[in-house]
Amino acid sequence: MIHDRPANDVIPDECYENTSADINEYRALVAESTTAAAELRLLVQSVRELLAGASDAAPLVDALVEAEATVGDRVFLQLVALIFIFFIALLGYRFVAGRLFSR
Repeated sequence: MIHDRPANDVIPDECYENTSADINEYRALVAESTTAAAELRLLVQSVRELLAGASDAAPLVDALVEAEATVGDRVFLQLVALIFIFFIALLGYRFVAGRLFSR
């Protein structure tokens, strides 16, 4: 015989007291797990769609990088021109000031 108990042995009522609470906890856990799995599935699907759409965004990103480089080059050249104009004005001021105030 597999069991050591006799077949007519009755399980005490204390063993059944907490089973309904345990089952409700397990049901809640299963429900939360199901919700989490569904949300995870949606997240994975969204990531796949984003990765699939990344190739569509490549030309846009390239155009933005090129425009940024163009603007950056233009700002740099304008700053160089401004510094050049400042030093020309400084030299002109020294020349004029030397001529006017040397007397």
